[in-house]
Amino acid sequence: MPRKARRRGRAPSRAAARAPRPKERQAAAEPTTVARRLRLALFTGSLLLLSLYVPLTGMIYLESWYRLHCDWYGRCAPLGELAERSVTNLTDFFLHREPLHEHWSAKERRHLIEVRGIYDLLAAMALLALAGLALGYRRDLLRRAALINIALILSLLLLLPVFGYFWRHVFHEVLFSNELWYTDRNDITWYVTPRVMFRNAIVALVIGGVAINLVVLAAGRLQRTRSARAD
Repeated sequence: MPRKARRRGRAPSRAAARAPRPKERQAAAEPTTVARRLRLALFTGSLLLLSLYVPLTGMIYLESWYRLHCDWYGRCAPLGELAERSVTNLTDFFLHREPLHEHWSAKERRHLIEVRGIYDLLAAMALLALAGLALGYRRDLLRRAALINIALILSLLLLLPVFGYFWRHVFHEVLFSNELWYTDRNDITWYVTPRVMFRNAIVALVIGGVAINLVVLAAGRLQRTRSARAD
């Protein structure tokens, strides 16, 4: 048999036999892509929750946030000293330091107990978010996660023009199954927690959340710069 014919009939080499086919390579890459996307979603979601929760704690547990609106809008003036005591009692109640005093109405006490339960749940979720950051952390995800979060947080500003409708028909309808949240001039919460305070809270959340993610971006860039210098 001619030598050329014998060469054509040779079996493929071992290296060629071991080389993955295109479909096999695609199948092997798919789990990696899915895992990477899941990691990005976990890291981004955890960072988003913490970016909003950190500034929110200042608006929940610090008396200065309530007193700022009392002084700014003058709404607490009719209560006099009772407004100061109510603000202190409210923040201590949210911190589980003391119960609500008797000058709160029964309706207000029931509603504020529900509100504190939501705040406690958010605190637990923030701890889980810290774990999510630890599990999902990768240096190459920092920039993408922070940029995604900045866009999401800025989108909260779209609520401002329709805040009245959102407050009455969306926010409370989702979180509560009753109308205990509705207040009038006979309630202390009408004075110390006016609706405008929550509208301003959206602006404060946006500012604080964007600032945190900008810090994350700067930290990621600094880390890349140091790594490049080390190489």
